[in-house]
Amino acid sequence: MLITCNEREAEHRSAELQEAFAQSPQLATLPPGVALSIGCVEVPVETEDIMPHVQLADERMYLDKKRRR
Repeated sequence: MLITCNEREAEHRSAELQEAFAQSPQLATLPPGVALSIGCVEVPVETEDIMPHVQLADERMYLDKKRRR
């Protein structure tokens, strides 16, 4: 969870994390199909209920997971 940046920056950072994961030597020791999936969402400052945003990030993570298969 990144709480110090907007959605665009989070997407940029997630791409960097995914690239680092893909290049990691430890990846070869993991079972086939293991990948790093990330869902990003920006939560407005005035938000009182964060759960809809968490749910959207979760949905985006699963979309990312499907895309990587």
